[in-house]
Amino acid sequence: MIFPPPTKTDYTVDQAPDQTSKVVLITGGISGIGKEICHVPLLKNAKVYMGARSSAKAEASIEELCRLTGKRAEFLQVGMADFDSVRAAAKIF
Repeated sequence: MIFPPPTKTDYTVDQAPDQTSKVVLITGGISGIGKEICHVPLLKNAKVYMGARSSAKAEASIEELCRLTGKRAEFLQVGMADFDSVRAAAKIF
């Protein structure tokens, strides 16, 4: 079966609803798609937690997002392959 290509959307960030009082946890948020996903919730006033293993890399990404959005995400140290790390992060979160 061949799937048709996705249709282009004219959806913009401006159309996203306000996220005040929402809490968002994005794992893998320090780079790639995870980092890009952080933009909209930050711009729309959500409390964003960026889950990652490396605090140094996370701080660099958080600073960059802060410059771009004017809002600051919070770092949550967690390695998704380490269950003890996930358990510790869950207690904090």
